[in-house]
Amino acid sequence: MGFLFESAGFHFYRCPSCTYVKRGEPASATIHKYHDESYAAQYGDEAEQRLKKRGVLGLCARFAPRRARLLDVGCSLGYMLEEAETMGWEAYGVELSEDAVAKARARGVKNIEVKDIVDVDFPGGFFDVIVMTHVLEHLDDPFGYLRKMARWLKEGGILYISVPNFSSHSAKRDGKDWTTLVPEEHISQFTARALKAAVEKYSGCAVREVSGDHRFGEEPRGMMATIRYFLGYLKDRLLIGRGLYVIAQKPKGASRRA
Repeated sequence: MGFLFESAGFHFYRCPSCTYVKRGEPASATIHKYHDESYAAQYGDEAEQRLKKRGVLGLCARFAPRRARLLDVGCSLGYMLEEAETMGWEAYGVELSEDAVAKARARGVKNIEVKDIVDVDFPGGFFDVIVMTHVLEHLDDPFGYLRKMARWLKEGGILYISVPNFSSHSAKRDGKDWTTLVPEEHISQFTARALKAAVEKYSGCAVREVSGDHRFGEEPRGMMATIRYFLGYLKDRLLIGRGLYVIAQKPKGASRRA
């Protein structure tokens, strides 16, 4: 890993071959940010969040069985779990923020735990779909998480991962001043190339789709909003928008080979 830049007192290094970028300071230096009320408060726009969750579930549903079992890693206020249940899915969630989980449970959300996935385990092949939206960038060891989640997937199961896009136009333009860098929170940064390579290598799943997630949560109304939406769509397809997602599928026979 070669030194890339310093931002807000944090040091970032890049792998020259795969383009993966990692912060030198460990997650333990900033983990407190996920344990106060301000963390859950940033997801307070419920209508927008539910639109985003439905967008993600719609993508996964193309590959999943009609009555799937889903795990949302970093489930925050539990909106994904509720939206999945309206589709007839069985939903589980794990989340670090005690405040976020308390708010979810107060609404009646079930199967939600205050845990890191390093501290929880499920039977092998338990889930049809595992979703991790904008969590991988917060981790010291994103590759170990990918391995563990893959063990929980059924053969043919779907892994959905989304992260900030370090190969975006704005990231290339702004470098250490990129607003989505968020150096005090984000440990790992992925380009489209690095994310695809990591998912394939460490989860063993075959990548089915790579695109941007800019449009999730939007319902454009009016000419200008529609134009902005279309421009966002183009950025997504060209992989130069601020966010990325990968959908990958666990091969048949993978469990037997492991």
